[in-house]
Amino acid sequence: MLINKLIHFIENHSQEISRKWAKDILTSEFTKGYQRFTREELAERSNEVYQNLGKWLDRDITSSDIKSLYENLGQKRYKEKIPLYEVILALHYTKKTLWNYIQASGMIADEAFAIHQAMVLSERIYSFYDFAAFYISRGYHKAVWSKMVKDGLVANDKISEYFPGASADVEMGPEFY
Repeated sequence: MLINKLIHFIENHSQEISRKWAKDILTSEFTKGYQRFTREELAERSNEVYQNLGKWLDRDITSSDIKSLYENLGQKRYKEKIPLYEVILALHYTKKTLWNYIQASGMIADEAFAIHQAMVLSERIYSFYDFAAFYISRGYHKAVWSKMVKDGLVANDKISEYFPGASADVEMGPEFY
């Protein structure tokens, strides 16, 4: 089955894909916030995303796990003072780098697989990245909200004036499919 083949591919090549991602991040004019880290540090960060994707595809982690992992990641990136748009772009680069690597490997081109399998696989991959991006930004905003409240810049009940429809106390999230 294609999903199993992709899971093994990610497991076997995640280090190499991560190094490629780190190189791209270090040379992009749009990810300056990451450029204070070493290539090795960045590759390790990227490798965690690829490992989580493999677990997601294998159904070893749940949407609740994704929520926890990536909200924490969003909060961590905020504390590192990396702009949110760079965090989201870096996540996008992990997806782009993976797809480019898969295509260059010929793994899919040589595989005779059903259209249905390809659609299911694509949906699982894109949902992983979409949910990760959602929870990164949510965690990042929670860190901003908490700091604003802690520093006395705004009362928690007024936070929605700065972030419409939001509150540091409100749980929000997409429906998982």
